[in-house]
Amino acid sequence: MGAPLAGSVSPNGNLEAILEQDDRCAYLYLREPDDAPFPLGLGVRSCWVRNLAPAPPMIRISEMREGLAPMMPAPSCAHPEGAPPLSGGAVRFVWLEEGDAVALLEGDDLLAIMPCWSGREGFQGYARDCTEESPLASPLGADNVFRERVRAAEAYWRSWLEGDPWPPVREAGLKAIAVALGKPTHTYPLGGAWPPQALVRCARADAVVLVTCGVQLRPQPSVELHAEDPRPLRRIELALGIERPLFDLAPERIMAWVSTQARSPWQRLAWLGHRHTVACDAIPPGPSGRAFGAALLLRHAIGAPEVAFPPFRNDPVTLLWMVPITADERGLAERAGSEELPRRLARKGHGFVHRDRAPVA
Repeated sequence: MGAPLAGSVSPNGNLEAILEQDDRCAYLYLREPDDAPFPLGLGVRSCWVRNLAPAPPMIRISEMREGLAPMMPAPSCAHPEGAPPLSGGAVRFVWLEEGDAVALLEGDDLLAIMPCWSGREGFQGYARDCTEESPLASPLGADNVFRERVRAAEAYWRSWLEGDPWPPVREAGLKAIAVALGKPTHTYPLGGAWPPQALVRCARADAVVLVTCGVQLRPQPSVELHAEDPRPLRRIELALGIERPLFDLAPERIMAWVSTQARSPWQRLAWLGHRHTVACDAIPPGPSGRAFGAALLLRHAIGAPEVAFPPFRNDPVTLLWMVPITADERGLAERAGSEELPRRLARKGHGFVHRDRAPVA
């Protein structure tokens, strides 16, 4: 490996991009910082950026055995005689809005990008100076969709520097929640980590309903690994309905759990979607003593009102209801597929408000 030339930590704080260069070549690396709060186990991923010396006819295995980053072979290199070295003061990093991918630029010129799937199935990243597919990088063509995504990301980060997208999102969200659930009884700002978020509490008959506002400010990471069109899935808010006697047993713990889920996609680089399940240690047992140690996420839970959040940055915003379930019910969802558990819950009439109940598995 060469000498570090420049670096940047992701907005999530759990990835670090490093540009390294020696007298032969330059590479972009993506790794977890040593002090990452939630270890991801991603290892170190690398993408060739350019050769600085004449390119070899093929990858030199001997370089790799010596712990050196391999040079790009001449057939795949735009500058087979070598290009000028990069300057740390001339390059900059742009993180995509999800925080799971990074681009390297020299001025306004896009040199390389490492998407969220870099390091998978032999793909490392895209490089401008790569002319054909290689184990070290893939070509970054003029029609590559990431060029527009990088421009959009720059506009997004600039919107936070030049203004504050949060107030209009907050006001529109509070209005949508009030229309669907009635005027909120409490609104709790969730301090600490950026971006700003709020937890909204509403009263509905004998239940308490908690709804997040602000999760939508960032698209969820890694959605594009699972959906050809990530737009309908990547912006969410979360909600939990629970009968008041149960809520009153542990209000702080329940609200803290909901708040934690609102941050988890970016902390763990894993998205939340319809029929996903998540662990839950916050729901107190009712008279039966039964534990509900997980939650099922549903777009449409029985009896749940429609909270019509306006689109954000041209993406729809999906509200996911968190329905507490038992460990056996979670096991059913994993064994029988994502549709069976919601079907059984609906058959028994278990709706969006959690109550002490008999299991369906």
